Amino acid sequence: MEAKTVVLENFNQPLVIKTFPIPALKGGEVLVKVEAAGICGSDVHMWEGRDPRTRLPMILGHEGVG
Repeated sequence: MEAKTVVLENFNQPLVIKTFPIPALKGGEVLVKVEAAGICGSDVHMWEGRDPRTRLPMILGHEGVG
């Protein structure tokens, strides 16, 4: 199984669509399918490089729907 995501690789540059393998689940774990993730002002600050906590590469979006 794979997951498609959008990755911030460089500040102020277009985001990159990447596919990553999903590891097998272990006992007691669940997998939630996220249909969409919102991008808010804090994500924009990270994309611009204005948030000193930002480490690249980074997957933006923390307002998941699914």
